[in-house]
Amino acid sequence: MQGPLPADDESRNVDEEETLTVASKVIVPLVGTPVICHGLRSRSSSHLNGKIGGLRSYSEDRNRCFIHFEEEGLEPAEINVGSVRILFELPEER
Repeated sequence: MQGPLPADDESRNVDEEETLTVASKVIVPLVGTPVICHGLRSRSSSHLNGKIGGLRSYSEDRNRCFIHFEEEGLEPAEINVGSVRILFELPEER
């Protein structure tokens, strides 16, 4: 999708608009996108599950993302793109 959408409803043709659904696991976020980690199983990275960060770089040939985390004390990490999801809404605080 590319925007912005028109500010006035007059210039939109809602009858021609469609909703496209794409599995989140096939979407590669752009640099700067807020993300959340999930499905990490190794001892060295499982503590990052559920952690929020920003994507700083993406290596297509290595299929890895470099993430800077929001939480204080967490070091930036290189994560497999399959373990990164775009963060559309902040999770509820526990």
